[in-house]
Amino acid sequence: EEYDQILAGSPPPRTGHASHTRAFWTVAQELLLPILTVILTFTVTLSLFPGPIALLQSDLLGSWAPILALSTFNVFDFVGRSLPAWQGLADLISTRLLFVAAVTRLGFVVLFVGVYRNAFGYLGSEEVAGLSIAFLGVSNGVVGTLAMMRGGETGGEMGGAIMSFALALGLGLGVSLGFVVIWAFSNSDP
Repeated sequence: EEYDQILAGSPPPRTGHASHTRAFWTVAQELLLPILTVILTFTVTLSLFPGPIALLQSDLLGSWAPILALSTFNVFDFVGRSLPAWQGLADLISTRLLFVAAVTRLGFVVLFVGVYRNAFGYLGSEEVAGLSIAFLGVSNGVVGTLAMMRGGETGGEMGGAIMSFALALGLGLGVSLGFVVIWAFSNSDP
């Protein structure tokens, strides 16, 4: 009968539409902190990696600086993504603490602009840049992975779809803000 209605040009009946909408908003409310954590985490990461980080220069490392910077991030991101598999780590970090960590990661944007501009004197050193990139990678791995895990624990398939949307939104915002960070880098003398 539904098939006949579709062929006749009329839409099938909307059974349960209101209940699906209510279920969506219920799951979204339960996942609010993991959603915001994922969006913030990947917005910060992609606003700095790979473009702005590849612009960091070094007299000591020369043309190897971007290669080593990107490799450092990738290695430490892998380490950070592997840490939640360690027994007990996921249980030690609450969802609220993950959100606080994601908000704190906003400081990386200011830090890397300072590193690039050598705004605070010692920040322009290779050591500080390398440590900052390593911390960016580890924090991205741990916070992003744990937030996605927490989101997947709630709401089943709908929760997974909501978290996937949050991830895509964070990636899109991060890439867009990456242009702003590159602009901040380019409007200074390295």
